[in-house]
Amino acid sequence: MGLAQLARFRRTYKEDEVICQQGEEAHEFFILESGIIGIYCGDYKVAQIDEVGAYLGELGVLLKQKRNATMKCEAAATCYALPAMGLDKLLAADPDIAMKLINSLAQRLNETTRQLHKLRAA
Repeated sequence: MGLAQLARFRRTYKEDEVICQQGEEAHEFFILESGIIGIYCGDYKVAQIDEVGAYLGELGVLLKQKRNATMKCEAAATCYALPAMGLDKLLAADPDIAMKLINSLAQRLNETTRQLHKLRAA
């Protein structure tokens, strides 16, 4: 999917705006173009995402589950909000995107595992 095709999915968000709420159905996933997004489980901030091209909200889409976290703008942000039904097609059409998503998920799993070990050692 090229930039011209992505343009129709481009959305801008203001600081403190909630992009999606924990517990909601996952109807879309996001690719960060600019800004800073806080990831919250309840009132606890579990991550801050500011990497251009980062995938957000993909777990609910991939697992066909409700959102397990709230995404809130820490600063004004621009994202591409892609429909859940398009993820399979996007990944099949562009193996580079599929590998980037796999890498992103692997990094998150690695960080979660590291934090779990740290908590167990405390």
